[in-house]
Amino acid sequence: PPRPPPPIFFFNDTATTEIYTLLIVGSVDVYKRQILGYSVVIFKLGITYLMPPQISKDILGEGIFVLANLFAITIWVPFVEEIFFRGLLLSVWVPYYGEIKSIFLVSLIFMLVHSHPGLYVPVFISSLLLSFLFIKTGTIWAPFLSHAIQNLLVVVVAASA
Repeated sequence: PPRPPPPIFFFNDTATTEIYTLLIVGSVDVYKRQILGYSVVIFKLGITYLMPPQISKDILGEGIFVLANLFAITIWVPFVEEIFFRGLLLSVWVPYYGEIKSIFLVSLIFMLVHSHPGLYVPVFISSLLLSFLFIKTGTIWAPFLSHAIQNLLVVVVAASA
């Protein structure tokens, strides 16, 4: 019998890849909309200490550091965070606490690790989405790709400001 084609984007087949791609793109879209909506509401309410921090347009540095920082921000950090928060904590806690409680616990810790009050709500919601992706797809690659794209969006917006 003919061999099946190799997996695309680390997923088993084309149909699965298409579904996961829609989930990833959807989660990035929700993230983008919620950060914008959150920022507008906080601004209108005048709660400045809850505004997301301004990110320097020099976030990537200069020269050779641009590539190193781009790699760190968009690949390395999302990979390490997803392995720890979803791959380890969420995987270990789901059998004990169930999916919903585990997702909320992981998201709470993920939020606190990001340690800026202006990031608490957006990061918490992002973590809920990433955890949902992990649970629904059963693979770390879907939340990793979504997280990497989210971080890339932040870098692009900051660098082009």
